[in-house]
Amino acid sequence: MKVNLFQAATAVSITLSMFLVSCGENKKSNVDILDSIVDEIITTINRVPNAMATITDKESAHVAVKEMKQVGVDIENIADRLLELEVPSAAEKKRIDRRIADGIADGNEKMGNLDPKVMEDPEIKKIIEEALESLSETLKKVEPIFSEYVKDI
Repeated sequence: MKVNLFQAATAVSITLSMFLVSCGENKKSNVDILDSIVDEIITTINRVPNAMATITDKESAHVAVKEMKQVGVDIENIADRLLELEVPSAAEKKRIDRRIADGIADGNEKMGNLDPKVMEDPEIKKIIEEALESLSETLKKVEPIFSEYVKDI
């Protein structure tokens, strides 16, 4: 079954939201470092809907793709840095989860409000599909790292 681009973009946004609702506490228990990484996670996640929202034509789609590719690189870098952190307590995971959920709410809304006519344009769709697939693969790759830091369910 072929998924349309709008659905794929929304799925990537939701996956980012759920997947990156994770972080940890510095082994030295430095909450400032933890909060700094959480800020970076929120900023990184929000760059995807911000980039998608700028797409109006082929040219802007190419610019958005560059940004989405950079988000993938940045997510991998964040995952590498998480490995240096101690897995947080359940209470800390819950705090992090809430903070990230609040921080990405606007981005999720922005993804839900993308213009379907633009997202379904065959030329634009072709340009951004590869970037969305690549971003999804990056998330799958780093998921084992991030999952250690997700709140207890």
